[in-house]
Amino acid sequence: MTHRRRSGRPAGRAAAVAALGMLVIGCGSSEINPQAGVKPTANVVPNACSLLPSAAAATALGEQPLPPVYTVISITSHPTVGQCTYGGPSGASIVVSVFPKTTLTSLASYLAGATSLGPARLIETSTAGLIAVEAGGSTVEIVLDAAVAQDQRSQRLVQLAAAVLGSAASLPQVTAAPSAAPGASSTPGATAGAPGTRINGATAAQTVQQTDTLKFQPSSTTLKAGDVVQWVNGSTVAHNVTFDDYPDITSDTMNSGDKYEVKFTQAGTFKYHCTFHPGMDGGITVS
Repeated sequence: MTHRRRSGRPAGRAAAVAALGMLVIGCGSSEINPQAGVKPTANVVPNACSLLPSAAAATALGEQPLPPVYTVISITSHPTVGQCTYGGPSGASIVVSVFPKTTLTSLASYLAGATSLGPARLIETSTAGLIAVEAGGSTVEIVLDAAVAQDQRSQRLVQLAAAVLGSAASLPQVTAAPSAAPGASSTPGATAGAPGTRINGATAAQTVQQTDTLKFQPSSTTLKAGDVVQWVNGSTVAHNVTFDDYPDITSDTMNSGDKYEVKFTQAGTFKYHCTFHPGMDGGITVS
């Protein structure tokens, strides 16, 4: 998904999970291994260890998980939160937390800064990500801590959320941006074959709005070589600007209010799209 926003949050696996604001530590916790046949506390519904098929957990971790561990914890004003932790032999982990009888709105303080993906909320750091959905009258939050590219991790989180909801169609499909060629720079600047350069602070000849109707406005833009296009996310959901053939001028994730600029230096027609929202397409023609 080209969910490639580079976070300024603390680096390091433990710090990244902590920066998500919740989930792995609580007071008054009691640990239960579901394999031992001890059932979770009755009032934590649904059971956090019953939500993910083992195959979904294995796919997200990239390896077969160890037996899951169930925990009942308290998190601030939520006295009974059920958690199920799936660990992988290499150190990757999934933590599924169930906040009973809550909504995403009631967890707004935990999810501050999250990206809206249809019925889900997504938060990413450099090494871990979180997705939250409402299911069974509760809020289910999933943290994935895995040493994979952020785009790939976000894809896996969406797949996990879809497994919880029981319908992949209920969530936007997220696809990864093309990887840059070996040795290509990820910083602003042109590389061989790129039709332009990523820049900041220039005067734009054309401005393209990203909208809540999941459109680029205008969807087609005509420029002269040397002109700058600025994309502005004026919507309430995240978007991106992805040039499949030119990863060096593909944007990171653009949250509400973000801007992104490219100076086009080569003539031609260049198609782009938002990978979060299929059908959200645009084109640049440079003369």
